[in-house]
Amino acid sequence: MNALNLPRLCCLLMLLLCALLLLGACGRDPAADASVADDASPQLDRVVLQTDWYAEPEHGGFYLALVRGYYQAAGLDLEIRPTASPINVYQMVAADEVQFGLGTSDNLIVAISRQLPIVGVLPYFQHDPQGVMFHRGVPINDFSDLDGRRVKIAPGMHYVEYLQRTLGIRLQLVPMDNSTTQFVSDKELVQQCFLTSEPYFVARQGVETEVLPFWDMGLDPYRLVFTSTDLARDRPDIVQRFVEASIRGWLEFMQGETADAFAEISRRNSQQTPDFMQWTYGKMQEYSLVHGRAENGETLGQVHLERLRRQIEQLDALGLLGAPLTAEQVIVQRGYPEGLLVRSTAKLTGEPTPATTFSTPHSEARQDG
Repeated sequence: MNALNLPRLCCLLMLLLCALLLLGACGRDPAADASVADDASPQLDRVVLQTDWYAEPEHGGFYLALVRGYYQAAGLDLEIRPTASPINVYQMVAADEVQFGLGTSDNLIVAISRQLPIVGVLPYFQHDPQGVMFHRGVPINDFSDLDGRRVKIAPGMHYVEYLQRTLGIRLQLVPMDNSTTQFVSDKELVQQCFLTSEPYFVARQGVETEVLPFWDMGLDPYRLVFTSTDLARDRPDIVQRFVEASIRGWLEFMQGETADAFAEISRRNSQQTPDFMQWTYGKMQEYSLVHGRAENGETLGQVHLERLRRQIEQLDALGLLGAPLTAEQVIVQRGYPEGLLVRSTAKLTGEPTPATTFSTPHSEARQDG
């Protein structure tokens, strides 16, 4: 090789190398780079919370935890899904179609006794806000006064059987259709309601009501979140992270930090107006639904095993259980927040009291039955 050609050759080699590097950069897949970046960041566990109705303030703590990023901070990619068929949620969770669902402890107990593989993880309401409403001025003071009356109610509710068996009364059952039209026009009709909802709608139509909460009968279930027994056993960390993020959301929501949750709820459900949501929130506070009754030692997220035992006994007496079960089978034991799982077998405070009517002044809340 001629020495005079050596510098030229080196120059050509450098140009070729630069060209190869440029080609490599142009041919790189941006998606592959993003994938590498994603692999370097923490992976979120994908979970779905299936609610028992459309977006509403009664789910406010979950929405607040979602929009404020508490689930994401806990390593969860959580989706909240609404439904118009709450009775199907138990089967959906059992089949692992969704990871978490909302329901009541009485329905959960019955489902578990009939071999559905689900378990409770968090009571977000210490008391279920269901009851009956009637026109103000109608002579009804307690549940015994419903004897022989027409009551529009879902016939499959455990409350119906408990009411008739315990008090020895008979109701003229009118099928429930989630509408208040018939109630508004028929002064003698009694209707099942959510204390936090239907009285609002009928008040807007000029009908003042009073209500009887079902908890005054003595059957007083929690409203709670449940999951599959497989998830609770195999991924207790997911359950624990979900519970802790949810409690944080509910705590802040009930401290009055409602704006973020209300904005998300109304975005998802146009029926939820600011006035309606504030009215519902006020009823949640009035009835101590989330934190429970301080005089009974109740608090946000608390589960009292003796209370679950009582519900099991009540449902068993009605012949509704498929197989015997214990309170420990109804709620997760592993990793539950310290101090919120009460195992004491001491007699509960706050035994059922005589039924009390609550007036709903011309106020104006959930048309879902």
